Amino acid sequence: MKSNKLIMRIMCLVLAVIMIALAFSGIVSMNAEAAAKIDENMQVRVGLIYGSSMTQSIQMTSDYGFSVGIMTDKRTYKKLGEFPGLTSATVLVEKNIPVGSKTVGNYHLQTGDKFTSYAKAYAQVKEIRNAGVLAYVAYIGGTFRVRMGAYASKEAAQNSYATFPKGVPASTVVAGSGNGTVLYDNGAKRILFECDTSGVHMGTRALQMQTETKTHYTKLSSGNLYDGVMEFANVSGKIRVINVLDLETYALGVCPWEIIPSWPMETLKAFVCTIRTLAAYHYDARHNSAYGFDVCTTSHCQNYKGMSRDYQNFRTALAATTGQIVTYDGKPIMGIYNGTNGGVTEDVRDIWGGNVLYPYLTSVTIPIEVESHPNHPQGVWSNVVDPTTLAAYLRTKSYTGFSKLTSPIVALNVKQYSKYSGVYIYELEFVDEAGHTATVKTSSKVRGALVKYCPSAYFSISYNYPLSIATGDSKIAGTMNSSDVNIITADGQYTLSDTTPKELTVLTANGEKQFSTSQYTIQFDGKGNGHGGGISMYGAVDLAKAGYTYDTILSTYFPGVEVTDLGTPKKDIDYADDGVEDGDDTDIGGGTVEANACYELIVTTTAVNLRSAASTASNVIKELAKGTELVCTGKADGWCRVFLEDRTIGFVYEEYTKASDTAVSDGFEAIAKTVKTTDGANLRYAPSADADKYGTVVAGTELFAVGKSEEWYRVISSDGKVVYV
Repeated sequence: MKSNKLIMRIMCLVLAVIMIALAFSGIVSMNAEAAAKIDENMQVRVGLIYGSSMTQSIQMTSDYGFSVGIMTDKRTYKKLGEFPGLTSATVLVEKNIPVGSKTVGNYHLQTGDKFTSYAKAYAQVKEIRNAGVLAYVAYIGGTFRVRMGAYASKEAAQNSYATFPKGVPASTVVAGSGNGTVLYDNGAKRILFECDTSGVHMGTRALQMQTETKTHYTKLSSGNLYDGVMEFANVSGKIRVINVLDLETYALGVCPWEIIPSWPMETLKAFVCTIRTLAAYHYDARHNSAYGFDVCTTSHCQNYKGMSRDYQNFRTALAATTGQIVTYDGKPIMGIYNGTNGGVTEDVRDIWGGNVLYPYLTSVTIPIEVESHPNHPQGVWSNVVDPTTLAAYLRTKSYTGFSKLTSPIVALNVKQYSKYSGVYIYELEFVDEAGHTATVKTSSKVRGALVKYCPSAYFSISYNYPLSIATGDSKIAGTMNSSDVNIITADGQYTLSDTTPKELTVLTANGEKQFSTSQYTIQFDGKGNGHGGGISMYGAVDLAKAGYTYDTILSTYFPGVEVTDLGTPKKDIDYADDGVEDGDDTDIGGGTVEANACYELIVTTTAVNLRSAASTASNVIKELAKGTELVCTGKADGWCRVFLEDRTIGFVYEEYTKASDTAVSDGFEAIAKTVKTTDGANLRYAPSADADKYGTVVAGTELFAVGKSEEWYRVISSDGKVVYV
């Protein structure tokens, strides 16, 4: 029996390493205003780098480059420009900061012009670059400005200005306020963009390729990959990083770190709904007041490491439940979960205390899990510790009174079990040999105090004593457990487990004697892993195997809830195909993309490569034969941005083309102008009312037209697609 118990303990310890657990340290209710903002296009703010983890610079990479913009509010990213080919960048605060072997200075030269859009400022940047001086756009105090250089001192900036060639506008030396952020090109060693406007933060997003189905991500120095927008804020001279992304993509990033892809599909569907729900519940609440985001990346909220792992089963579960969350009375629930709970869930009032009733988080008994929990990882566990080691461990905890437990623990007294479940320990007193006591209340704190030995607060306490039995031939030595021993006294029979070592006296040949702390150990026997509240991971597996559907699994663990469909979200994408450092040509608040040229071309050289970006290092989309007719929609640095008759967009080197003598054969005249819709209109993938619809625009929408037939305009959409109206 002794060896079997030892094997069981070892197995439990091994399984503990594998088990996924979730712990919460507090409860924050969602207000009605926040609940009203939860819809299919909800953006989640995830804190990646904040507080003590912040530094003065953040390194990042991507496969094809980045778009850059500003956060017009906490959840809205306005793309301003893009930098295809920018595969390695640093975001840093406005100070003299070393980046590699170079110091990026805080002094700049600034022209006297003010602009209302990024593209208008960028036009001056191009003029200055053509004169041989590197310049960039800065968003300063709500206005777009043009700046040059990154000097360590005012004198260095003045000396450099004296060497500028003619053609550079008159400029003055300015110093950064110290409150802004800068986007820096690690390869070219130059600033690309600066943001220093109160209340407005810089954002970036990895560029995608229209010609590829693969998603490209932002990679931070941690090695993790992130989809969506990266928001960079200067907080007291250091960079805070928040990942802003849609609810579906966030859930995909949580799944690999919280659940197991081989689980039954109904279990996975139940959990992806729960993962979405917990993020929605913490909208503008959990970490908002302290740090400005909804959820962190640890088990304090939900484990999230971006897109560093990806499993098809998770994508299938997400697609089958797109936009679905769990609600009670029309609001997202606090969808907490645990590893396994022995078949009895814990009421949230007993987990963290308080008297606020969450009707869907009351204690529930799950008969299937009551029967099956011994088969779960850490469904049943047993751990032993000696009194001296336990006292030393407790002193490492920050609970009140634990620092006074300076001698071995002689008693653990259960003062109260949970009011609603009746099986979890709610109040536990520790007594050391010197008579010092410390008490913890709430099952969460009981578990937290003993988590090394007790993965849940659903446990019992007993003591192991040395035992010697003399026989006619020899003496047999062993151990007896207090829960296994019944004592018969003059007053009747009782179990030794009701007695602590401090209260136990043994009569020997030499008189009465108490056990010393070196002679006994403390044993914990329990069930479950986690705080016990909400949905049980392995219990949900059992229910799915028993034929429960995901919505029934959810309503079993969360009584009275409903599954609510928010709808299918819209996902914003920035394409590298849009051009070379082109930008938004509208005032802040708009969204159209400027094209800087439009005319017909013909390929003059055999086998010209159509590339994904304006660089010979970019991917080859296809080879173009001599004589291929193209329409150019933009030019930069010797490259032409073109599209073909099949609507493929790419780049060719201008040297290998010439202006066409004849019109492109599809009947469209090449033009370059902005047109405005006079009524609501459908954008279509081909010039036909029967063609598939790309999208819809309202009356007054401005579109950049690159071609015109008798009845149709060929236009470039805001995300770089060629469509017709």
